[in-house]
Amino acid sequence: MLSDLELMDYHVNVLFKHDDKNRMTVVNEPPYDDAPRIFIGGTQQGNLIRYSSILSKSLLERLERVTSKDSGIQLGKIIGVLSVEQQINNFWVGPAFLFPDLIGKSTQTIQIT
Repeated sequence: MLSDLELMDYHVNVLFKHDDKNRMTVVNEPPYDDAPRIFIGGTQQGNLIRYSSILSKSLLERLERVTSKDSGIQLGKIIGVLSVEQQINNFWVGPAFLFPDLIGKSTQTIQIT
């Protein structure tokens, strides 16, 4: 079975297209809007963090400092860093679910293609 971090990696790779540096470029569905400047996927095993390909080097370095393993995820500091160069127009927080009791069991789900 995949770990929570591996599942989160699959999740972010489905949500966004990435460049060769593993930076998010666009949302992975039409009309392919710009990816968010940062994605933080929290799991019981730690956080998966991805950055946008359009971030300046200085902004990326500041974000990496406030999201380091030593500092943990301090949302207020992240918002402060992101707000310096550009106003935040959209903010989304929400769960992504895993139902381990149902893995490998038949359910009445419908695959959407």
